[in-house]
Amino acid sequence: MAFTIKAKALAELLNIAGKVVSKSTIPILECVRMDFAGEGVELTTTDLEKWIKIRTEDYAGDVKATAIVVHKPFQAIVSALDGEKEVTLAMTKTLLTLKTDTSKYTFGLLKK
Repeated sequence: MAFTIKAKALAELLNIAGKVVSKSTIPILECVRMDFAGEGVELTTTDLEKWIKIRTEDYAGDVKATAIVVHKPFQAIVSALDGEKEVTLAMTKTLLTLKTDTSKYTFGLLKK
């Protein structure tokens, strides 16, 4: 399963979603949930008191899938990319791979 989105659009989503993510003794609270569907991608984060759910239709992909990754390292890498570049997110059951034309990063997925 693969999805394509501009690095700038993904970075903006992660910045907004990250407003409630903080260091926690509950590991899932340090994560962002990304739901991909044909009509858009939705990111969700929470600290159990506040929730942020943000959506964009600025991506290409036609398969429904969900990925849960640790927010901070994922956001750091996406934010460092050239904003005009497209990134491809490819998923297996346990890994999320972020690829550009010049780089590749792999993240472990948490189970939903």
